[in-house]
Amino acid sequence: MTSSWTPTSIHIGFLDFQLFKDRPIFYDTCKLMSVHDHHLYTDLLSIGYVDFTSIHLATEEDKLYILKKNPKNEQNSILSNDHCNMETGL
Repeated sequence: MTSSWTPTSIHIGFLDFQLFKDRPIFYDTCKLMSVHDHHLYTDLLSIGYVDFTSIHLATEEDKLYILKKNPKNEQNSILSNDHCNMETGL
């Protein structure tokens, strides 16, 4: 019996700082690529990040995802940039 499932690795980092100062963005996904010839090595490894300091740049799709995935009492806090302190978790 063969399986069509391919294992993948997805890492998502939640940041309270801007990762790239010249490219502010709320959410992005990065992949492994050769700097020399721009060859994409694999789709099996993705690194995503959410920058809470740039929540004002969230797209409508981002906001809809937040609304769908979070209980009502958490939505206003997330969307208003009233996020927790990343060091203390409070």
